[in-house]
Amino acid sequence: MAFTLSQLGMVFHWKRIGGAGARRSMAVNGLGALVYRRNGSGRRVHIDSGHTSGYLRHQWQGYVEEPAVKAGLAAPKLTVVASPYRFVISPIVDFVLDLERRNPDRQIAVLIPEMIERRWYFHPLHNQRAAALKTLLYFKGSHRIIVINLPWYVQARGERVEGGH
Repeated sequence: MAFTLSQLGMVFHWKRIGGAGARRSMAVNGLGALVYRRNGSGRRVHIDSGHTSGYLRHQWQGYVEEPAVKAGLAAPKLTVVASPYRFVISPIVDFVLDLERRNPDRQIAVLIPEMIERRWYFHPLHNQRAAALKTLLYFKGSHRIIVINLPWYVQARGERVEGGH
């Protein structure tokens, strides 16, 4: 989904939920929406193995581009990178490095979501791709590539998040 819209959605989420840390979270999400709104050059990359790109492009237009334009925001661009063998890491690294070469005067921020499981022993099952992607970007990239970790906390159904309602 569009980064700005998702950030604004999170501001409303934290306002509704409240609790410890809600104000800080609202400020962080609001700042993220403002920064993207000012820059307006966000790009979303989808690695496609050849099965879903048509459907995704259609959904992207209806659920991301049109609402962004109606809200007066710059619609983020969707870039679909073909990967017939379902490789994920190398196409992303190649895309980012190519983007860096084509834009020598800009910094490139790469947002990498990481699943955070409640139990430590689930960690090895989910986080290898994010760790491998970060490592390759650190070693192959330059100081202009910024890697941002986005923790995604996974919880069991019905389990309460601390500080939440």
